[in-house]
Amino acid sequence: ESGQTPVVKQPAPATPPCQPFLGPLAEAYTGAGSLGWVAIQGNNRVHLRPNKGQRKQHGTKKMQHYLAGLQNVPGGENVGGMPGKGLQGFSGGWYIGDVARIKPMKPTPGHKSHQSGIDVDLTIPKKDGGMSMTKNTRKAGGWGFSRITVAQLDIEVALQFVKYTVAHAKNIFLDQSMINALKVAAKAKIKAGADGWTEDLYRRAFRALYHVPSHANHFHVRLKGPGVNDKRGNGKLDS
Repeated sequence: ESGQTPVVKQPAPATPPCQPFLGPLAEAYTGAGSLGWVAIQGNNRVHLRPNKGQRKQHGTKKMQHYLAGLQNVPGGENVGGMPGKGLQGFSGGWYIGDVARIKPMKPTPGHKSHQSGIDVDLTIPKKDGGMSMTKNTRKAGGWGFSRITVAQLDIEVALQFVKYTVAHAKNIFLDQSMINALKVAAKAKIKAGADGWTEDLYRRAFRALYHVPSHANHFHVRLKGPGVNDKRGNGKLDS
């Protein structure tokens, strides 16, 4: 025997399901220039759905500002590793569906709003770093929204998303079952004094969150108005 104490190999620490929050909450972009009409750009954690033919990826500069800030919100770190969705090779982060047509003169097909550059559809975070999406085999690099349940919802990440978004948004549309789960979790954070949740933030957040049918597969965010030719800020052109 060597007389040396054997070295016990310690197990590697578990990898957290999502990255920590990367920065402070961005403020809404308002004032001169905020209604400029632009082609929306993604980044390394905010990914646009291929829609070149339908040209649905345009919006206001304040929409660009809001979406750019999503890179600082955790979520979707394991999109490419989720089983059964055909998303192998997809990068982590948030996935953006329709914004608006290139010319803000009529609705984006399939929507009653998305006319004035202040509406956007995007994925809901799932547990284990997934998102509410599945591959669309009809388009190269394509994907579509996929319905999820409350049991699959990553409540911690969703609350961080709401906390970021409520500074920018008039409305956040989602399924009521998920809104109810978020309310319970937010109240628990207020009681524990955790993650900056206060009664004021709770009121603002759940005043913005609305149940809309067919929103168990995506968030619909409507930024604070006005939009382009939309003084009412309801996502539609003024009549």
